[in-house]
Amino acid sequence: MLGAGMTQAAVADACGVTDRTIRNWLKLKRFQTMIERARERAERQAARDATKERTRLNRNAARRYRRQNPDLWAAEQARRPELRSPFEQQRDPVSKPDRQPSRPGRLLRPTGGFNW
Repeated sequence: MLGAGMTQAAVADACGVTDRTIRNWLKLKRFQTMIERARERAERQAARDATKERTRLNRNAARRYRRQNPDLWAAEQARRPELRSPFEQQRDPVSKPDRQPSRPGRLLRPTGGFNW
């Protein structure tokens, strides 16, 4: 409770002891360590919650964009493969056959020393 930010008097009332007892406990090294761990745990949980909330907001924004702009969304999916659904059938790119020149190329003669 102290690690979560409650006052000494509020913690004393919740535990059924006097606030003097809480002050005496706070002098103990082991109790201080437990309080510090509780504070760190609360900070980590707050950071996790903030990350989850940010992720939720981003997902909702993407869903809203997709719902309100279906044509733009489809165009983005066509351009960016990472936006495509993994369940969507992936098309195999068709390899183009090597093109043959429409007319034969000109033969080059070797230069130097030879007289053709």
